Amino acid sequence: LNKISQPVEENDRNYRGFNFFDPQDEKLFESLVSGEFNISGFQNKDLRRRLSDRNSGQISRTMKRLRVHGLIKKVGHLQVLPHRTRQTDHRPRPEAQTTLHHPHPLSTTGWLKVLPSSLRIC
Repeated sequence: LNKISQPVEENDRNYRGFNFFDPQDEKLFESLVSGEFNISGFQNKDLRRRLSDRNSGQISRTMKRLRVHGLIKKVGHLQVLPHRTRQTDHRPRPEAQTTLHHPHPLSTTGWLKVLPSSLRIC
């Protein structure tokens, strides 16, 4: 908590820390930990719906503060919480593990495994 509440400097700019007793910061963190953004991340407009008292520029500056403090990361055009990272191509994906493997139609060895034994030539 002490690290998050301290100001951070990046590129000769200072970004203030977060105050957990400030009602605006409290509402921000309640929005982030609600779980709504865990799967698909969030954009400025998503936070604006939850924090209706702030305009687009204020939300952008708040998201920058969150990024500088290491509380969110930018992945493409979305902001995500640090525990949700993009999977790389060399890691197995869950959807790839659950798909069925069908042999190529021109592969005779693949079809021999699929055909019933009464129809097999070999």
